[in-house]
Amino acid sequence: MLRVENVSKRYGNIWALKNVQMSIEEGEYVAIIGPSGCGKTTLIKIISGIEKPTSGRIFIQGKDVTALSPSERKFGYVFQNIALFPHMPARENIAYPLKVRNTDKNTLKKIVNELGELFGLGNYMDFYPRELPMGTQQSCGIARALATQHKLMLLDEPLSALDARVRKKLRVELRKFMKDFGVTVLHVTHDQEEALAVADKLCVMRSGEIIEIGKASQIYQQPRTLFGAFFLGEINFLDARIVEKEGKVYAETREGDVLEINSQYNEMRGERVILAIRPENVRAGDKNTIHAKFERTIFFGAYNVHIFEYGSTQIKMVSYNLDEKFNIGKEILLALSPEKILVYRIPPEGMVGAISLEKK
Repeated sequence: MLRVENVSKRYGNIWALKNVQMSIEEGEYVAIIGPSGCGKTTLIKIISGIEKPTSGRIFIQGKDVTALSPSERKFGYVFQNIALFPHMPARENIAYPLKVRNTDKNTLKKIVNELGELFGLGNYMDFYPRELPMGTQQSCGIARALATQHKLMLLDEPLSALDARVRKKLRVELRKFMKDFGVTVLHVTHDQEEALAVADKLCVMRSGEIIEIGKASQIYQQPRTLFGAFFLGEINFLDARIVEKEGKVYAETREGDVLEINSQYNEMRGERVILAIRPENVRAGDKNTIHAKFERTIFFGAYNVHIFEYGSTQIKMVSYNLDEKFNIGKEILLALSPEKILVYRIPPEGMVGAISLEKK
């Protein structure tokens, strides 16, 4: 459906994009995530035709559209700023792209009513944008984009202006609507939860480059890079060295604890490494443990995050057992599941450079 081929974009001496390559299959929902200034919006503007690449090509349904205007590319676009026509009620906003295409009145009315019902706009269809709640405005904007009946949809931070409760509700509905309509989606967001909730496939960007691309669950559970591990959700990092005992490899932390790890890291024996493990994969236990001191608990409603001191670093543990308590300053054995421990070689730029939001 969509292919980005070696796209770069330069503004003066600054490269906003560097040889970006990606493809989206028909019906896929793909999210692009990364820190501010990483090139997400520049990429979606180039795909839409609003910006021209310095080099590279864009293909939609196998056709090279690099030189075409936005109106010739046949896609729907939902902006971060909703941009509804202020002088038109919701009904006319949704109908606008159909009128431009000279859709007959009966078909137009049918499509507009169906979209209004689908997005729960029934009672608001004759309200002007200024009279609509923010969540309803965004629903109207998405409905208008779907009214184009294009099979490719570009969403640029579509939910960022909404409050948390509305945002969580709409992101579930958004994915369902797009899947029901069979629409291929490229969704740009800085919100990690949002990206994981909506996406089949995830692209992680940093300093104008895509550094991770794959299934959302795979990138969360087994990120290829330290930056991917750091940026997407909470994670604990530990300094360690890979050691061999009786023909088997282990990770010995800087604090002296020895941990069993997956045998796939055999080739790293003798190397200094970084261990990474998600807080939800840490438990109080007596197998494959580190010795840490309890500091404090942060309550998040449905779960607690317990924070422990481990040498010069902190270890976070997510617990859904709200009755689980620890005494401040007490040493606790924290169990780390071997199959959940990720091992990374220390990169040339060091740990700080590897996880900084901008590549040095």
